[in-house]
Parts: sequence; structure tokens; C-alpha cells
Amino acid sequence: MHKLCLLCAVVAGLPVHAARADESAVRRSTWNGFERLDFEVAGRAALLIVPKEAAPGRPWIWRTEFFGHEPQADVALVGKGFHAAYINVQNMYGGPEAMRLMDAFYADLR
Repeated sequence: MHKLCLLCAVVAGLPVHAARADESAVRRSTWNGFERLDFEVAGRAALLIVPKEAAPGRPWIWRTEFFGHEPQADVALVGKGFHAAYINVQNMYGGPEAMRLMDAFYADLR
């Protein structure tokens, strides 16, 4: 089984760092009262929502489609200290290229 199949739902205990090698490529804004970092990974749009205070273990949730649609669960989890991460792999249906991009995103966040 591909390791990222396990990350499609809530993933706890993974350290997420907002610092990136090229900070100038990160656009900062707010999303529902939380810091939002927009950047690219392997040429694809990606973002990270940062909680005001990270929960122990720095847990995060991963979104691969429809980020921001019906955001109630994401807002609640970020409010509890989760990070919310998204990379645009829409219409790739979990195929090999999507998995490659998700691996790159995972490595970038770690």
C-alpha cells in the first residue's frame, strides 16, 4: 500500500513546519481567522493553514480536493490546534502523478 493512502484522512503526530527554504515564495494571508501560507510544490498550488497554537504532536489534516468548500470541520480542527494542508491534485484521481505530487508535498511540509 502506498504510504500516502494512510494520509488521506486526519494524520496526527507529524511535525509541520511553516518555514520554507524560499520564504519569498510564500504568500501570507488569513483564512477564517488563521494564518494562511500559499506556495507551490512541484509547480502545483499548495497551502497551509496554521493554528494560533499547535496541539501537542503538531497534528495536521490533508485536503486534496475542494479546499474551503464547507470548511466547518477544517475550521474546528484548526481551532483545536491542527494544521490544514492542501495541494491541488484535482482531477488526477489518485493516479501515479497525483501520488508523486503528494509525496513531494509531504516531503516539503516535513
